[in-house]
Amino acid sequence: MTTGETWKLPEEAPAEILDGCRRGDRESFRALFELFGERVFTLARYMCREESRARDVAQQTFLKIFASIAGFRGDCRFETWLYRIVVNTARDAARSERRFVSLESDHIEGPRSLAPGGEERLWRRQESAILHSEIARLPPGLRAVVVLRYLEQLSYSEIADVAGCSPGTVASRLSRAHRRLERRLKSRLRPNFEEGT
Repeated sequence: MTTGETWKLPEEAPAEILDGCRRGDRESFRALFELFGERVFTLARYMCREESRARDVAQQTFLKIFASIAGFRGDCRFETWLYRIVVNTARDAARSERRFVSLESDHIEGPRSLAPGGEERLWRRQESAILHSEIARLPPGLRAVVVLRYLEQLSYSEIADVAGCSPGTVASRLSRAHRRLERRLKSRLRPNFEEGT
């Protein structure tokens, strides 16, 4: 996947893959992993500080999915169920270490040297790194709703299902996160904005 590329999964996991997983079919499990592996790792990466920890969370997520998929009744979208498992697995991992893991900004890919137009790309990369580092500083509950809303593009009700709270609580958490990010980003980006004016 290239930088800036948006990847959107199907609205729902194909029924034949889910049915095969429920029957214990290895090929169906492999297909499910191929469909969702990158998305699970990316979400785990946003929730975890270290890449190795994110890989552990992603692996544990799939083990949990494979162990419990027979119980997935379809009361919600498969993706919502999947995101809930990722978020809960990341929280469990953090709890076991007595601290919640956070996002690093070093996963952002971009040009290493300046080429024509490279200055603009470098500035955008720096802005992105600053944004990601500030998201990392958010408390876990605020960080989770920001990632689920803007990375995963879930609705408020879907985030509420994942987080186990009401849509009103999601709105409140997003509002608090927006205020914190705005305040922090103003102080970090203001000199650059003023130079450009």
